[in-house]
Amino acid sequence: MPALGSVQVCALDFSDRLTAGPSITVSANVRRDVVLVYELWRGDRRLSMGVLPFVPNKHLELADPKLRAAVRKTDAGFEIEVTARRLARFVWLELAGQDAISPYVAFSDNDFDVPAGRTVTVTLPAMKGWTLKRVRESLRVRSLIDSY
Repeated sequence: MPALGSVQVCALDFSDRLTAGPSITVSANVRRDVVLVYELWRGDRRLSMGVLPFVPNKHLELADPKLRAAVRKTDAGFEIEVTARRLARFVWLELAGQDAISPYVAFSDNDFDVPAGRTVTVTLPAMKGWTLKRVRESLRVRSLIDSY
């Protein structure tokens, strides 16, 4: 494949999963409850993961994803594992009160999806004056459902 090119590797047909009965017409209500979670792996290492809804995001039937975050100290700073019981779209992280120390917090990712039952790991470089306890107490985890 040439640089910056694309190649179709397969074609997927989900019409049998998106119908509400014997009709071949796709039901809008069923489509609001279903997403495709896809991943790119190299060996046993996941390189990428994405979520593809079958309707615009504003029409998804989202429920509280029950987001949880576990923070641990690393040599380079902190590692944050975000887990969801249900799909969490457009997850973002904040540190309450971080403006007083640093105007910009450089999470390794700060706009990601967490599919149901999955965990996404984000890193945060060490910041002067920020301890593990302070990061844990200041961390705010939100998703699309928190925006309305």
